[in-house]
Amino acid sequence: ARLGAVELGAQDRRADVRLKPFRGERVEAASITLDGSRHVVLAGMDLGGVVVNPGTRSVVLERNVIRSPGSTGITFSVDATDEPVRDFSIRNNRFEAAGVDAIQAKNFRNLRVEGNEFTGLHSRDAGVHPDVLQTVFGGSGLVFSGNWLHDYEGQGLFVADGRVADVVVENNLIEESAGSYSEVRISDAEGVRLVNNTVRGLTRLSGPTTGVVVVNNILDVLMLDRAEGLDVEREDHNVVADLGGEGAHDIEADPHFADPEAGDLTPAEGSPAVDAASRRDAPATDIFGHARRGPPDMGAIERGGQAVEVHPGALRPSRLASR
Repeated sequence: ARLGAVELGAQDRRADVRLKPFRGERVEAASITLDGSRHVVLAGMDLGGVVVNPGTRSVVLERNVIRSPGSTGITFSVDATDEPVRDFSIRNNRFEAAGVDAIQAKNFRNLRVEGNEFTGLHSRDAGVHPDVLQTVFGGSGLVFSGNWLHDYEGQGLFVADGRVADVVVENNLIEESAGSYSEVRISDAEGVRLVNNTVRGLTRLSGPTTGVVVVNNILDVLMLDRAEGLDVEREDHNVVADLGGEGAHDIEADPHFADPEAGDLTPAEGSPAVDAASRRDAPATDIFGHARRGPPDMGAIERGGQAVEVHPGALRPSRLASR
C-alpha cells in the first residue's frame, strides 16, 4: 500500500495504538506528521520522513525504513517556547538516506535513540551538511545507544545550540564521516556519559559542557577543549589511537581491530582494548546484546561476548552480517 502525507492528531489514549502492516504486506508513506499525538507505535513501514509537532508524547518508532534524500528523516518541529516533545523512542530503524539530518531533535524530554543503523546521509546541496543526530533548543534525558553510523557526510552525534541535560552515549559504533566534521561533537550539555563507544575519527567535547565522564572507549582522536569551560569529572580507561587521553589507565596505541578493511571493528586477540575496561562503568551488554565478560573490553564490541536475551534497542549480529 502506498500512502501520501499522513497526519495523526492528538487523542486522549491510555494505551498504545500500534500501526503496522499486515503480515506479508508493505506500507509506504510519503510522510507522517505527529501533531500532538500520544501513545502511538509506528512499526515496520517505509517512511519518507516524520514531522513531530509540539505536545507529542509517548511515541515509539521501531523497525521502519526511513528515506528522506531531500530533507530530514525525523524533525521535531518545536521551538524553545513550545510544549516539548516527551518520551519519544526511535529504535531498531534503518535510516537509508537523508539530505539534511537523519534526526533533528528540538526541545525534548526523554529521547531514546537505540539500535538504529544510519547510512546514506548525503547533502542535498552544497550548503547543507547532514548530521546523524543534531539537537537544537536544548532538552533533557537523551540516550544514544547501540547505534551503527556509517556512510554519512556531516557530524555523527552533534549536541549543541541549547543545553541538553543528562546525556548517555554508549555502545555505539561510529565510523568516519565522509566530510570534514567531528564524528562526535558535544558543546552544550550537562551530565554526559560517553562510555564503551568505538569512534573512528574525532571525538570533541567543549564548554560550557559540564559533568563529563569519558570511559572505556576506543577512539581515534579525543579533543577536550578545557579552555572553553569544559568540566570533566573523569576521563580514563580509553584506547586513543592518535591523539588525546589524560587518564591514568588510558592507552595511546593502535586498537588492533579484527579486520578494519572489511568493517569488522571487534578488538583482535592481543588488542590493548581487551580486558582493559573499567568494570564498574561498562554496560552489561555490548552493541550486539552480548554479555560483557569480566574484565570487560573497551569499545562497543566485546570480544568473545556471550549471547544473552537482548534489550529492544540492541543490534543483532545477524542484522549487521546480512548487509
